Amino acid sequence: MSPTDSPNLSLPYIQAAQAQKHVTHNEAVRALDAIVQLSVLDRDLAAPPSAPADGARYIVPANPTGAWAGQAGRVAAFQDAAWAFYQPRDGWVAWVADERLLVAYSGSSWGVAAAASTTTGPAVGLPPGGTAGQVLVKNSATPNDAGWTSNPGAATLGINATASMTNRLAVSSPAVLFNHAGASVQEVLNKNVPADTASILFQTGFAGRAEIGTTGDDDLHIKVTANGTTWFEALIIDRTTGRVRFPSGGARELLTANRFYYVRTDGNDANSGLANTAAGAFATIQRAIDTVAGLDLGVSNATINVADGAYGVVTLRDPVGAGSCFLTGNGTTPANVMIGGTGTCITVGGSTRWSIGGFSLAGTAAISASSGSRLTINGRMRYGVCTGQHIYAARDSILTIAADYEIFGGCLIHWQAEQKGLIVCNNRTITVTGTPAWSYAFAYAGDVSAMYVGVNAFSGAATGTRYVAGANGTINTLNGGANYFPGSIAGAVSSGGQYL
Repeated sequence: MSPTDSPNLSLPYIQAAQAQKHVTHNEAVRALDAIVQLSVLDRDLAAPPSAPADGARYIVPANPTGAWAGQAGRVAAFQDAAWAFYQPRDGWVAWVADERLLVAYSGSSWGVAAAASTTTGPAVGLPPGGTAGQVLVKNSATPNDAGWTSNPGAATLGINATASMTNRLAVSSPAVLFNHAGASVQEVLNKNVPADTASILFQTGFAGRAEIGTTGDDDLHIKVTANGTTWFEALIIDRTTGRVRFPSGGARELLTANRFYYVRTDGNDANSGLANTAAGAFATIQRAIDTVAGLDLGVSNATINVADGAYGVVTLRDPVGAGSCFLTGNGTTPANVMIGGTGTCITVGGSTRWSIGGFSLAGTAAISASSGSRLTINGRMRYGVCTGQHIYAARDSILTIAADYEIFGGCLIHWQAEQKGLIVCNNRTITVTGTPAWSYAFAYAGDVSAMYVGVNAFSGAATGTRYVAGANGTINTLNGGANYFPGSIAGAVSSGGQYL
């Protein structure tokens, strides 16, 4: 038996020997008129319009009423004063005139196919509506179920890249522009608590190379790395004062308050030196001195507190600023803090302004001040065996002794001033123990140098020459007499030297 309807549009065929063939023909024409070049007036009317025009077509929405009841999803065409309904098939498309929207039938429902770019222009593949700043979001798994929204609430967004739950916004682009909307523009990075990190990380091959932000606290940090693992802090801006620090060197940190550093034998030179603990203190005195030399003291002072123990020789370096520097050992028992080894125990050069005290010194030489330096010994000291001088001042340097001290070992010369050097020691108690020997003399002044060393109280015995004043050098004891200094051999004056 031959079929009665066409396979795609279900148009009725005229059968052989059929009576009133025009009826069948007109029915097929009527169907073609309804569904070919399908353009409907609306797709969301729940009830049919009260006065539709002949030929008017609609897509019947869900839950229709009236004459459309039970016809959801079908095309309703008003033909010959009655409603005719046509069942769409998968892939049918229809233009919705009131929305200027092209929709397609998926086999079960109608959905967006494309939209017009203007009220009169052609379709460009987007749904209608939307305002500036809105984005297109797929609402469900249903095909073509998409719409415009101002707050999509998407968990991730990738622009030419794949986003993840770590990198929830991923962009792959040669450049990124954040433009103003008429006035200022601001990018905000907000972290939860100060110990968290809010930063911009610069990478090469996805390995870190530089970072700027509040990393681990609320100060601003700039740091760099050559391998992505070992980082160097280049700059820190204090959040409370705006002061700038350069932990890796460069510009000096300006002190606004007195600073205290600590040295312990169980410390580490990689520490900050700011805490009197094994985890905070430096291990060497020189590391602390070098750290102070890298500061701008301003009008503040820097003090290095050295714990009991044995340490190597040091060089005091020039400070920057108007403040003073203090190197302090054990003022009560200086024997507990020993500085010694090959070379001068404490060397002072340049225009250094340091005060020291609380140490026991023994080695090649004890203290050497030169090149216009200024050194004050303001704490108890002990001087042991040295092959050279105990206290030496030369080349316009000034060395002032402002505390009592002990001599327990011999040396070449205890006090030596030359090349316009000056040693000042008045009204001090100097205790000599163990009968040390002076290889040359207890005191020597030459080359237009001077000593002002009156009214001191010496106790104990020593061997060797008491003093030598030569080459226009002056030793002023304020009339202390020929036997004022400890020793066993009378002093001598020559070549314009003076002993007063």
